[in-house]
Amino acid sequence: MARTSIPISKLDSGRWQVRYRDLDGKQRKRSFEKHAEALSFYTSTKSSLDSGTFIPAERARGGFIAYAEQWAEAQDWKYSTRETFPSHLKRMKPHLGGLRLDQVDTLTLQRLRAALMDKYAVSTSTITLSYATHVMRSAYENGLVARDVTVGVKPPKRRGADAGDRVGPDQVPTHAEVMKMISEAPSPFRAAIALGACGLRIGEVMGVTIDRIHLEQETLTIDRQLQNQDGSMVLTRPKREKVRTIALPDWARVAIDDHLRNEGPFFALRGSPEAEKLLFRGGRSSPMQRKTFYRAAWKPTLRAAGLADNRYKFHSLRHWCASSMLSHHRGSMPLVADYLGDTVETVLRTYTHWLRDQDSHADAILDEVLVGPRSLADSNSKSDDVDVLRLLVPPSRPTGGSLIA
Repeated sequence: MARTSIPISKLDSGRWQVRYRDLDGKQRKRSFEKHAEALSFYTSTKSSLDSGTFIPAERARGGFIAYAEQWAEAQDWKYSTRETFPSHLKRMKPHLGGLRLDQVDTLTLQRLRAALMDKYAVSTSTITLSYATHVMRSAYENGLVARDVTVGVKPPKRRGADAGDRVGPDQVPTHAEVMKMISEAPSPFRAAIALGACGLRIGEVMGVTIDRIHLEQETLTIDRQLQNQDGSMVLTRPKREKVRTIALPDWARVAIDDHLRNEGPFFALRGSPEAEKLLFRGGRSSPMQRKTFYRAAWKPTLRAAGLADNRYKFHSLRHWCASSMLSHHRGSMPLVADYLGDTVETVLRTYTHWLRDQDSHADAILDEVLVGPRSLADSNSKSDDVDVLRLLVPPSRPTGGSLIA
């Protein structure tokens, strides 16, 4: 049983020494320059001994960065997450690199938040601060610090003028531009552009395998993405592990059907089942890589559509898909988030501050409630857009399910 009386005595050197026994009965001592310092230590140590939260100083003196690296090694992360963690740790080092675990307190973490916000975007600052708080919470749970210093540390706030990672009009192609991209894309990659307009990320597009395409059911299952890991192309789970099956609009089904008939042979990655052949390839016998896709597919598509080859990123097609669903179809947040394989919070933060047709949004909703939905040709689509759609979709196919409506 631990002693609760801690003697303080003056040494011949003039320093003040505190002697005590820890919770295991081990005798310990510590000296201070001033009596007030010794008394303060006495008070806090007695309190922690009485409450059973006492932690020997040598356990708490490990460096924050060293412990953060050990913590990261123990996490069950995807390869991409593990690959990006060192960059976040690098952002912490100027502020936490010289500190022991027992020197990091709530105020230290709040100062880290302010410093990150001065230099980085809100999204980057939020992730880096989140890692720092997880490390300190782990230190507390493992008995390396006496209290949870993360309590009360709030994530960075988005200010009114701070767009953060929100999407603006310049990042989203128009309806006519998207239709032009799909119709004018190089034939081996037209289906890839169409899938981008269905909201797929570039890794998800490159990771589409033939067995995940269900043209009869008019659906596509998205449960992998193609990534480069240590020089090898491998199929991994999609971002945030969001597996989904989406309904394919008519123009995407036509593009995929044409691709399957005209762009073979298809091949599977080494070690993958023969049935899991990749829809797109980079060469005769190699998988598509991002740099190859941008050089051979995306930039030529932009130029063919009459745009500068740096006008939009491929991810802009995903932005177009989301904003179109929200604006033209007024889809609910959960529906749009599920279709994109994202969270409702992300969709809300990223898109709803700007919708391309928001000026006519309210009256269109009332029209639909009282009069009923209008036809494709009479509502949102311009005549040239309808002509492009008819080129992509044979007259025998209905167009009512199109995302573009």
